[in-house]
Amino acid sequence: MVYMKNLRQKYPLSFALVASIVVMLCFTLVPSGAKLGFVDYGSFRQTLFSAVLLAALYLFSGECLLDTLLGIQPTKPFSLSRVVALVCVAALVVGVAAVYVQGTVITPPRTAILMFVVLMLGTAVFEEILFRAFFFEGFAQVLKARGSKKALLYAALASSLLFGVLHITSDLGSLFRMTAYIQAAAKVLEGTLFGLAMCAIYAKTKSVWPAVLVHFAFNLLSEGPIYLATGVQKFSYITGSPADIAVLLVGCAILVPAAKWAWDYIAIK
Repeated sequence: MVYMKNLRQKYPLSFALVASIVVMLCFTLVPSGAKLGFVDYGSFRQTLFSAVLLAALYLFSGECLLDTLLGIQPTKPFSLSRVVALVCVAALVVGVAAVYVQGTVITPPRTAILMFVVLMLGTAVFEEILFRAFFFEGFAQVLKARGSKKALLYAALASSLLFGVLHITSDLGSLFRMTAYIQAAAKVLEGTLFGLAMCAIYAKTKSVWPAVLVHFAFNLLSEGPIYLATGVQKFSYITGSPADIAVLLVGCAILVPAAKWAWDYIAIK
C-alpha cells in the first residue's frame, strides 16, 4: 500500500494514465459476449472488471490525497445538497424527456433491470476514480508544483473537459450530419459541467465515494427511464436527432448553476 501511494504521489499523471490503460484493457480483452434479450453481458463484464480494478488502485494508493499533496483548502462555502439536487433534477429531466421523445416499447424483466442498475453503479465507480481521484488530483498536483495559484480550478477544468470529450460516441450513420456535431459539442458541455460539480464534491468530502453515489444517481435517473420504457441500453450518445439535442441542452442548462457553485468553491485566490 505504501509503495502504491508513493507512486501516485511522485508520478500522479503517469498513475492516471496507467489507470486509463487498465480500463482500456478491460474493455478490449474481456470477452464482449452476446446480447441475450435485454442484457449486454459483454458491457456488464467489462464495466465490472474496470470498476473493481480501479477501486483496488484507489484504495491501495491512499484514497484522496488532496490535503497531503496540495496543502491548500477551498475557503468559500459550498452547498453540497444544492449541487446534488440540481444534478439529480437535470438527470431526471433528461431521462423523462428521452422517454417522451422515444416512446414506450416494452419493459425489461427484473433480472435485466438489476443488471442494468449494477452496470450504472460500475460505470460511476470507475469513471469517478479515473477522472476525479486520478486525473483531477494528478493535474492539481502538477499545476501546484509549477506554482499555479489556482491549481484546483485548472485541474478541474482539464479533467472535466477530458471527461466530456471521452463521452462522445456515435453511430456511423450520424457522423456526416451537422446535427451530430452540434450534439457532440453539447455532450462535451454536459460532461464538463457535470465534471466540475463532481470535482467540487470530491474536494469538499475528501473522498471519491460521495461523488460515485451522485454519479450513480445521475446515471439511473438519466438512462433508467428510457431503459425501462424501451428495454434498450443506450451506447451511442451522438444520434444527430434534433429532439435528442434539445433534451441534452435542457440538461446542460440545469447543470450550469451547479457548475458555477463548484467553480466558485474551487477557484482559490
